[in-house]
Amino acid sequence: MGVPLFFIISAFSMSLAYRGGIGDGASALRYALRRIFRIAPLFYLMLAAWLAYYAYLGSPFQGFGTLLSNLTLTFGITQNGIVPAGWSIGIEMLFYALFPFLILWRGFVSAGVLLVLGLIGAWAISRVEVAPFDFYHWTHPLTGAPYFALGLLAWRIYAALQDRRRDRLAHVLLAGGVALLCALVIWGPPMPEVRDPVPLALICGWGMAFFLIVLSQALSPVRLIDNGLTRYLGRISYSLYLCHPLVIYGSGIPLHVAALAGDPLAVAIAAPLAAIALSLPPAILLYHAVERPFIALGRRLTSERAGAGPATPLAQA
Repeated sequence: MGVPLFFIISAFSMSLAYRGGIGDGASALRYALRRIFRIAPLFYLMLAAWLAYYAYLGSPFQGFGTLLSNLTLTFGITQNGIVPAGWSIGIEMLFYALFPFLILWRGFVSAGVLLVLGLIGAWAISRVEVAPFDFYHWTHPLTGAPYFALGLLAWRIYAALQDRRRDRLAHVLLAGGVALLCALVIWGPPMPEVRDPVPLALICGWGMAFFLIVLSQALSPVRLIDNGLTRYLGRISYSLYLCHPLVIYGSGIPLHVAALAGDPLAVAIAAPLAAIALSLPPAILLYHAVERPFIALGRRLTSERAGAGPATPLAQA
């Protein structure tokens, strides 16, 4: 359930960074280049690492068509990603491609229309009862569409409220979001099995809870959530997200933890903590060695194209 939260934050932050819109061809080109330099270099590195790992395990090659869709970052459509956990990157790239058009749909009414259309799409894909492969419904772009619409709507509300006193409202929204999450965990629809459709009630419930939390922290962040440690983890989160499956598979953390603890609850707590602890060092290395240099390169190239000076803090965000 962390990925839907990521989708909402993504749509919100992109709207914030491009609040002035993408007005012409030159702006669209700068936008596209920055997105590519932000996402592609680390993804290609992890793609090469996984191809080597699969070859080491003796797994059969998945075909040049699959490889091509991963190299062109279009595997969000075909859902044939090679990098584990990379399915969300494929959907994110689809959103990046549509964002220059969606940026025109950030009013209250238009964002609401997009949300309704997204929910209809999610409902439609859930009607496919026989999934062609595991997690087909969960990783389908239409299942993620409502979350992006909620992010656009959250930004519109934030833009309307940002000049007003908002601490009390933010705290109410945060309390409501956390309360809804707790209610969903206790009484909400269960998480679907790997081949089952994703219930629309689950999408609406978790989407609304994350929507309230994101909006609350945009209006008035609380220190427990927004501090130096969480901001740094946010900066390295892309590296952490892409490298953690390789760490888990390569180290066999869940098997080792399960062998040491007989209590399933203890395993459920210890395994993620161990995975995070082992994944942090390579994630930090990847962020500083790969992500930051290519982000800076993309910013420098696009600034030179525009004949502009250094990027503003808003553009950096």
